[in-house]
Amino acid sequence: MIYTRNMLKVTGVLAILCVGCFNSGPDYHQVSGNVTFNGQPVPLGEVSFTPNSAEGNSGPSVVCPINEGKYQSPAGRGVVGGAYIAVISGFQKASPSNDPTASDYGQRLFPVQRKTLALPDQDSQYDFEF
Repeated sequence: MIYTRNMLKVTGVLAILCVGCFNSGPDYHQVSGNVTFNGQPVPLGEVSFTPNSAEGNSGPSVVCPINEGKYQSPAGRGVVGGAYIAVISGFQKASPSNDPTASDYGQRLFPVQRKTLALPDQDSQYDFEF
């Protein structure tokens, strides 16, 4: 009887201690949008979102590929909201090649751009025009 009571106490304490053990981390929010250059969709590139630590954001970074002027954070990845720095690169598509190691990226359309953003704590859309 005493053994059973002690086991129940130990099990209860372990259950309370383990409540925080299964924390899956922050809630990620999808970020998506359009990227245009001179009014035209950017064919290829990337938008990377890095938390702005100078503004107190220690959330995750995410890189979103640009395809035909649109980008979206990958499934299961995203931002947590708050201050971010977006770095945007845009390229023309490369000419078709038979070389399997050739890149799809052609000529750079514009110099790498950096934008400071305040992203909401929810799924959001942010467009970039250059």
